[in-house]
Amino acid sequence: RVVQSWVAPTGGFLGPIFDARPRPDLTSPTDVTLPIALMVLDAEQFPSISRARKALRKGSILLHHGAGSIAAFDATCAIMGRVGDRVAPGDVIAKQVRMEGTFYPSEAARQTTFQIPILYEDDHCAVVHKPAGYPVYSHKKGGHGQLSIRAALPYVLSPPAPGTHHILRRPQPVHRLDLPTSGLLLVAKTKPALMELSNAFVTRAVRKTYQAIVYGGPTDPGWAPGTERIRD
Repeated sequence: RVVQSWVAPTGGFLGPIFDARPRPDLTSPTDVTLPIALMVLDAEQFPSISRARKALRKGSILLHHGAGSIAAFDATCAIMGRVGDRVAPGDVIAKQVRMEGTFYPSEAARQTTFQIPILYEDDHCAVVHKPAGYPVYSHKKGGHGQLSIRAALPYVLSPPAPGTHHILRRPQPVHRLDLPTSGLLLVAKTKPALMELSNAFVTRAVRKTYQAIVYGGPTDPGWAPGTERIRD
C-alpha cells in the first residue's frame, strides 16, 4: 500500500543537498536521478544516496511521470522506481509498503499472463472464475510456475483492509478444479474464512453443478435429458 507521496517541485530541485550531489555534470535542477530526488524531498528518511538506492532495490518506490500533483497520483500508471530513473518537475514519487506477513504485489506490478475474472470479493474471501487450461496448484515437481491459479491470485485480488484479523500470507484456494475445467473457485483471504469454507466442503454443504459438452449420445437406454446420474 502507498503510505507516502512527494511531488517534484515545478521550479526544479534546489538547496544544499542538491548542490552537494555526486557527479553534478550528469544532472540538472529539472533532470535528476531518482535517488537524488528522494534525498532532496525527504532528507530524514533518505539521508544518504545508499539509503535511497536500498529503498529502490527493495521495490519500495513508485514513480508516476507527469502526474502534476499528489492528488493526481495513480498507482496503476506508475512504474517501479529504479536507481537510474530520472525525475522531472511535476513527477510524483510514492513509497509503498507490504502488509506485514502477507504477499500482495503493488498495484504497479499487478500483471498476469492470463485473465481471472473476479465475481465477488471482500476482506475475507473471494469468488473467481477459473479459466480452462490452467491448474489451481503448480505441480510439486514444478512445470507450471506462475501459470497456476494460486500463483496468480495475489496479483488479481486486493489485500484485506488494515485491521482485518488473521490474514493469510497469500490468498488460498479452498478447493480444486481440474486442469481442463473452468468454473467458480472459492478463495480464502483469512484463516477463519479458510476454515469455514473448507468445512462447508467437508460436510457437503456446498452443492456442485457441472456442465459438459459431449460428442455423440449415451448408449444407456434408461438415460434421458435432465436425468441425474450419481456415481458411487
